[in-house]
Amino acid sequence: MLTVSKQKKMGVASLLVAFIGLSTQVGHAQPMSTEAAPQNSFSIPLKPAVAVKTTKASYRCLGDPALLAHFSSQTVPVTYINAGETSLAILPLNGQTLVFANVVAASGAKYAADNFVWWTKEKEAFFTQRNAGGAAHVTCRELQ
Repeated sequence: MLTVSKQKKMGVASLLVAFIGLSTQVGHAQPMSTEAAPQNSFSIPLKPAVAVKTTKASYRCLGDPALLAHFSSQTVPVTYINAGETSLAILPLNGQTLVFANVVAASGAKYAADNFVWWTKEKEAFFTQRNAGGAAHVTCRELQ
């Protein structure tokens, strides 16, 4: 099971990603821990033996000023979590941590949360707001 929660420590928001171990019995996953997840978290059940890969990237973003205002700076840190068919992108937006879920894309990796879309392809990413008519966008380039 993958548990994601947001915690505040000393006034700084940090994302805690905890992996709760699974054991397998006759093809069924059984949680090894019965601890309840914190109230400010969510859990995604995973199939047994699914490897979870977490990667981090930072992007320099330019474009529509109204969309850029959703980020705290032009440098945007993103955490990607991939576990089998489950793919997430975690971005700071409007002073909060938003978890974007992978959606169908013709190419690249496309994620959606609320009315926002984060779409990556190679070293570029595009950020749009769905109810903005599609004309406004932000283009981001991954930093090395």
